[in-house]
Amino acid sequence: MDTRAHRFEKRNRKQTSHLCSTFLLGAVCLMGVSMGLLSSCILRDSKVKSIVGSSQTSGGPSAVQKCLGEIQNTFGLKFGAVESRKDNVACFTVHSTAATRLRLMFFKRSTREREFLSFDLEKGSQGKVTTTGNADSLNVTGHFNPNLNAFTFKVMGPLDVLRSDSGAIIYAYRAWGSNWPHTGDWKPGTLTGRIQDIGPDSQRFNPNKVLLDPYALEVTHDYVHENIWNDLKATQNRVIGEERRIVFEDSEAGSDVYRIGVPLDIYRNGPTTDSIDTVLHAPKAVLQDVGAFQPFTHKRPDRPFWQDIVYQTHVRGLTKAHHIAPTVQRYGSFDVNGISGTVYDGTQLEVSAVQGTYDALRQKAEYLKKLGITTVYLLPVHEYNNAANGQSASIRDNYWGYWNYNYFSADKQLAATRGPGQVIKEFRAMARALHEHGIKLMIDVVYNHTGEHCYGDDEAKSVESVSCESHGPIFSMRGFDNTFYMASPDLRYYYSSSGVGPSLDNMSETGSTLILQSLRYWHEFMGVDGYRFDVGPHLGGRQIRDESNNVVGLNNFDRQNEDTLLWRIAQGEGPKVRHILAGGEGVDMMVEPWGMTQGFQSGNFSPGYSEWNAKGRDTYKETMMKPVEFTPPSRLSEVLLGTFGLYAGDYFNDVDRWLAQKRGPIASINYVTAHDGMNMRDLVTYGSPTDSDSDGDKSWDHGGDLNQSFRSVRNFHALLMVSRGIPQVFGGDEIFHSKRGRHNSYNVDNPDTWLQWDPGSWEKPKQHSGGSVNTEQFGAHVQLLPFLQHLYWLRRNHVAFAHPIWTNYDPKSLVSWYYDDGNSVGPNVGGEFWNNGDEGFLGMRIDNGPYIRSDMPVRSFFVAINWKSEKRKLHLPGLSGGQEQAGTRWCQLFNTGIGANKGGFGFHPQGRAQWFEAGLIEERSLQIFAERVGSEDENGICSGPSLIPLEEPTEVNRELTKVSRESMDAILKSKTYPQPPDFMVRHVQRLYGR
Repeated sequence: MDTRAHRFEKRNRKQTSHLCSTFLLGAVCLMGVSMGLLSSCILRDSKVKSIVGSSQTSGGPSAVQKCLGEIQNTFGLKFGAVESRKDNVACFTVHSTAATRLRLMFFKRSTREREFLSFDLEKGSQGKVTTTGNADSLNVTGHFNPNLNAFTFKVMGPLDVLRSDSGAIIYAYRAWGSNWPHTGDWKPGTLTGRIQDIGPDSQRFNPNKVLLDPYALEVTHDYVHENIWNDLKATQNRVIGEERRIVFEDSEAGSDVYRIGVPLDIYRNGPTTDSIDTVLHAPKAVLQDVGAFQPFTHKRPDRPFWQDIVYQTHVRGLTKAHHIAPTVQRYGSFDVNGISGTVYDGTQLEVSAVQGTYDALRQKAEYLKKLGITTVYLLPVHEYNNAANGQSASIRDNYWGYWNYNYFSADKQLAATRGPGQVIKEFRAMARALHEHGIKLMIDVVYNHTGEHCYGDDEAKSVESVSCESHGPIFSMRGFDNTFYMASPDLRYYYSSSGVGPSLDNMSETGSTLILQSLRYWHEFMGVDGYRFDVGPHLGGRQIRDESNNVVGLNNFDRQNEDTLLWRIAQGEGPKVRHILAGGEGVDMMVEPWGMTQGFQSGNFSPGYSEWNAKGRDTYKETMMKPVEFTPPSRLSEVLLGTFGLYAGDYFNDVDRWLAQKRGPIASINYVTAHDGMNMRDLVTYGSPTDSDSDGDKSWDHGGDLNQSFRSVRNFHALLMVSRGIPQVFGGDEIFHSKRGRHNSYNVDNPDTWLQWDPGSWEKPKQHSGGSVNTEQFGAHVQLLPFLQHLYWLRRNHVAFAHPIWTNYDPKSLVSWYYDDGNSVGPNVGGEFWNNGDEGFLGMRIDNGPYIRSDMPVRSFFVAINWKSEKRKLHLPGLSGGQEQAGTRWCQLFNTGIGANKGGFGFHPQGRAQWFEAGLIEERSLQIFAERVGSEDENGICSGPSLIPLEEPTEVNRELTKVSRESMDAILKSKTYPQPPDFMVRHVQRLYGR
C-alpha cells in the first residue's frame, strides 16, 4: 500500500514531468464562432501524399515541440490548437490514451459541407502524415508523444489555404481505436472496420462521429442547431451508409431503419446509429491567433470574499428585456499589451442583437454598483447547447446552461457578435467593466457531467450510482478518450453523481488535467475572479474499488484526501486561491454541497470553500413565512451567527475538531432564493409552485395581503444582511420579478425568466403579469430598490455584521440576546426560552467596539425580530457601559414593518432616522438600530455622522477592517499578538496554520 508521502512523491514526479512536457507541448485553443458562413464549400480533388517521413528528421518531434512550447508560453495549456499568423504556423495537439489513429480535418463552412483537406496520423507511424486534399503549399509534421498520450500536428506554410469563408480556420477530428480500427477502404457513413460499440478498454471510437477538440477556446455552433431538422427531413428515406436509413418517429419503420426522435440522436452511439456520419452538423473549432489576445492584466478587486454581497444571475435573463445601447460604439476600445482596437469596429447593431448578451451585462455594471453589489455570479457560461431554445415546447431546452460540452469556450449564443474571436473579446470587456466598477466576476462551473449526456429511457438502470447507458451521443470527449468519464465495471453504463449525465472522472489524469487547466484559463485569460462548483461533492470524491482495483462505485466523499481534485484545487494546483481572510490575488470558491450519489455534505468541505447553506435558507423561510409551527429562537440565533452547527461542529465540547476544520461563518453562503426554486416574489404570492406538487419552497401567498407579502420580502433581505456569512441574492428579486410561480425553470427561455425593466430608469421595474396578486399595485405600494441600496451599504460599511471567524472559538462573542422588554436572555443558547417555538421574538445586540470608524461612530447595533402574527411592545436594552453617555442614543435605521402604505419604505432616508427608546414592532417584521452619537431636532430626527453613505467611501473595502491586507498578513505570520480588531487577534496563527 502507498503511504501518503509516497503518493505525494509519485504525484510530484508526475507533475514535474508534465510541467516539463508542457513547455515542450503546451497549446490551446480553438475558437469557434464562424456563424457568418456564407458561400458553399467546394470539396477539392482528393490527392493523397506523404508530407513527413520520420520523427528523426528536422520536421519531427523537436519542431512540433518548439511550436507547442510557444503556445504554452502564451496560454499555459497542455492541449488544444493555435495559429501564429505572424509566423504562418499552426499547431494542434489532442490527448487520447487509446486512439490508434487521428484525422485532422479543415472546413470552408461549419455546417452542411464536408472537409476539403485532412491529415491523418497513426500511432507508431514514426510521424508519417497522410494528406487528403490539395496541400502542396504546406509542410505538415506529425508526432505522437507516448508520455502525454498526445497526437500533435504542426502545419507550416501559407495558412490562408486553410481558411473558411469567414476567414477563420475551422477544424475537427475523427478517431479510430480498439473497437473500430482503421482500414484503408473505410468511407464516411459506413461500418467498415467496426468490431463492436465498446472496446475491451471501455473506449467508444467511431470515425463517423466528427469530434470537437475538448480544449477548443471557441466553438462554431451548437450540436443541435436550426438547420438539423430541415436537413434530416431532406434525407428522410435516404440510405445512410450501407445498411440503414433515417426516418422520423411518426413514420413507418422496418428493421432496417433507425427512428430519429430528436436531432441529438444522429450523434448517438450504438448498433442502429453507428453508421450515421455527423460531419454536416457536428460542432467544430476555430483556430485562434496567438497574437489576438494576451493574459487578462486589468486591475481586479482584491477584497476577501467575506466582505462581498453576491448577486446570482443569468446573462440572458438579466439583460434580454432591458433597454441597452443599440450601438456597439459605446463598447469602447481595448488595449491589451500594446494590441489595440475596437471590439466590433464601430458596427451598428440592433438593440435586439445586444440584449441578452455579455455586452448588455457590461452595460449593467453601473446599475449593479449603484445597488451595492460587489460580486456578480453568473449561471454557466461555458459553451452549452441552447441555439434551438424556444423553437418548440421541448423539455430539452437548455436555459440555465448546466449541460456544458466544452470547458474553455464562452457560450456564443450569449454574445452580441459571433464572428471569429469576438466572443472572447466581448466576455473580457464585460469582465473589465465589472472590475472598473469594483465588482468581481464569478461563474458557475459544471465539472461533474457534460453535454454528452444520457437519454431519459437509459437512466436509473441500476442501483447505487450507475445511471447512464453507454449509447449516449459522441461529438467530443467521449469520442477521443472514454477515460474522461467514469464507466461501470461491465462498461455498459456510466456513473452519474448528478443524475443527469455521465460523471467526469476527476481522479484520472485525463479528467483532472482538463478541469485544472480550465479553471486557470478562465481566471488568467478571461478575467474570472471566482467559481461556484455545481454538485461540489463530486470533486471531493474517490472511486470505490474492488479487490482487483476495478471501479465498482462512484465517489466516496473525502474532504481530507489529498488525491481528490477538491483538495488539489484548494492548494492552488489550478489558479491561485485568494486568502480567505486577507484577500489579495486569486479566486474565491463556493460549492453546492449536495449531489445525487454523495448526499448532503453541508459543513464537510475543506478550508477555502464556502457552501450554499440550505439549513439557513429553510430557517429564514420557516421563521418569517406561514408560521404554523413557530421557529424556536435557538434555531434562528444559530443562523444569525453563521450556522455554527454546520461549520464549527460542537463548538462547546469539541474545539479540537473545529480547529482541525479551520472554518467559520465565512464557510456559509446565506441565501433565500436562487435559480433552482421559486424566486422571492413568487415565494410570497403563490401558495405552491405552479409546475410542481413539492412544498420544498415553503411558499405562502399571505392570504392575498400585499402589504404582508412585501414585508416578507424586506424581512428576507434584512435577515441576509445581518447574518454572519456571505450573503447571496438572486437577480430580479430586487424588482419583484415573477416566474409565474415556477419552481424549476431550467428549460424556460422566454419573458417569464427575463427580468422586465423599464427603459431608462434603474429603479422602476416594468410591471409583469403573474402571481396571485394585483400586479399593478407592486410599483405603487413598494419601492424596494432604495431599501436594498441602503441595507447593502450598511452591511458593507460595518464589519459587525460580517465577522469572518468566530472570535475566541465562540460564535457568540460580541453578541448578546434580549427579550422584547429590553432584558438580557443570558449568555447560553439553551433553556425554556431558546427552545420555545411560541416565543416568536429575538433581540440581537452586536458589539461594534473593535470596529468603530471615526466617520461612523457606532458602539453597537441592535436587531429586533418579531415573527409572531401580532404586534408587540418593544423596549431597547440599556446603552453601552450601563449608563447613557452624552449624545448617545438608539437610532432606528430600518423598520421592515413600515411599507409605502404607512408613509415609508422600510428604511429611513439619510438624515431622517428616528431616535427610539420604546414603541411597537409590527407583526412579522424586523427593525435595526444603531447606538450612536448625535443630536436631536424638534422632530426627533437623528443627526450626526453618516451611517449609510450614499457615496462609496474611499478604499472602503480595506477600511472595513481598519487593517490593511498587508497588516493582516503580518498578524497571521507573527508569533506575537498585537491588538488590532478582535476578530483576527487571538489564535489566528493556530487556526490558519501561519
